[in-house]
Amino acid sequence: MNANSLIKLESNLSFKKDYLNKTGWWKTSRIIPPIFFLFIGLFGLIYLLNLNKLISLNAIPFVLLFAIATLWLKTVKKYVTDLSLSVPGSFLACAAKAIETDGKYAYVVFVTDGKRHYEHNINKLAKEVAEEKLPAIKAECVKKAVLVEDEASETNFYFKALKIKDILKQDKNWSAEKCVPIIFINDDHVYVIKKKYL
Repeated sequence: MNANSLIKLESNLSFKKDYLNKTGWWKTSRIIPPIFFLFIGLFGLIYLLNLNKLISLNAIPFVLLFAIATLWLKTVKKYVTDLSLSVPGSFLACAAKAIETDGKYAYVVFVTDGKRHYEHNINKLAKEVAEEKLPAIKAECVKKAVLVEDEASETNFYFKALKIKDILKQDKNWSAEKCVPIIFINDDHVYVIKKKYL
């Protein structure tokens, strides 16, 4: 894993969109009105087809409604996607280091600051502060990334439980001694970066 590769990924739009699709970005109320009108237009066209009046003046309002709703949906989708991709502190490519493994999960530590790309820094952090803080929040790490504010070292870092099978899909030679490249979107969405992007 190369720090420069991780840095380049953060400006790769296709990489970001690939992982955006895993977040449930479409669960927004903005998308409901165009979908509603799209279904009305589609329902009207199907109804006219059953009456054998699809090729008639009666179809014009439904065709227009369907076309306008389709354009509206595409516009809303682009707006919501662009909004999601521009959130500060999201879609960060980070190096993560396993502190502990239990057969199913690898409990990793990572940072989202300027040193997030460098294996040396994350290895050092793993040795210095992470081991003693993990046991108290182990169960919570399975659900989401947990932020730990360490006053002694003035470092903020995250713990996350990653499925070992997900790590091995991307690197079949992975061991706990090696860092894992991850993408941090938000606390609820942290994924192992696919091999094709590295």
